Amino acid sequence: TWGYFEVVMDGASARTNRALAVGVIAGSLEGVSVRGRPKQVRVTEARELQRVWLAGYDKGGALFLSDGTESKIPAAAWRPVRDVAAGTRIGILWAETQTPPDLVVFQDGVEKVRRLATGHLPSEAEELHAIVDVQGAVPSVSFVQLAKAPAPAPEPDA
Repeated sequence: TWGYFEVVMDGASARTNRALAVGVIAGSLEGVSVRGRPKQVRVTEARELQRVWLAGYDKGGALFLSDGTESKIPAAAWRPVRDVAAGTRIGILWAETQTPPDLVVFQDGVEKVRRLATGHLPSEAEELHAIVDVQGAVPSVSFVQLAKAPAPAPEPDA
């Protein structure tokens, strides 16, 4: 497992049809316009970046972006424009328990989304960075220091 990161929504503004997206970006950030601590990348949307795996946004439901390939996340599973508010904790896990790995989204400790990562996957030698595309009703987030991934949900009895 690469790791886990978690953010808390700092506040919420008026309802909007735009929502945040969270995930990971592979490779060095060299050549990408970054500033500040933690580093901030300035683009209109994180989906414009190369080699990103994201869950979020909202077009009648959340989207999963896997290195440029977009698919829908069922609204019953997770809809950030509806489900994310001030104080919500969102966790992202890049789970390498299988090949290809999964991108897993947790909300307040509950697994909401699990999708297979596809495309130009990172090698063991490449860096993998957390990425949060803050937009819509969430004006800012705070990273939770030393966050630990929630325990996996028990398998249902067969």
